[in-house]
Amino acid sequence: MDDPVAAIALRYVDAEAIYLTIPSDPDLVATVSSFISSLVEGGAGNKTGALELVIHEAISNAIFQGNLEVPSEIKSADFGKFYEIAKLKSSERPYSSRKVYIAFNYERGAVTVKVRDEGEGFDWRKDLWSPSAALDKPFGRGLAIMREFSSGIAFNTEGNEVTMFFNGFSLRGQMALNPEAGAGRQ
Repeated sequence: MDDPVAAIALRYVDAEAIYLTIPSDPDLVATVSSFISSLVEGGAGNKTGALELVIHEAISNAIFQGNLEVPSEIKSADFGKFYEIAKLKSSERPYSSRKVYIAFNYERGAVTVKVRDEGEGFDWRKDLWSPSAALDKPFGRGLAIMREFSSGIAFNTEGNEVTMFFNGFSLRGQMALNPEAGAGRQ
């Protein structure tokens, strides 16, 4: 941050929130997850990288499996076909009108990120605690990654919304000093 006064004041911000609504465009996954992780700094280790990875997985799941209803098993047979189907569905109704809602909240070192899609959801009770053996496959790793690299995760009853919790972060840059950052609340 170039402004030393703002940098000092930023240390005393207790809470901040940003809400995003994005279309089901697979090309937005990396951009949005990178943007959200850029809002905070993690202490020792690569906590910010882990945060970005978890958010990337959640947004990917919301777009690909939730809104576009592309079965992740297709990845193991033909990775290119999986993305081809997703791109095609992202321009067809009803899939093209579905949105992903993302809520970022920072409060006193704790980050909460909520990702909700407009799909039917899934049975997270069955899949959440399955063994992490899927880590060597091109699909089925999202929940294991979210569990491993966050402080905790929770789902709504329908299974179309995940809330991820992270601890030990501070705000970065001018986020807290931008009065329009919270525009477009859900």
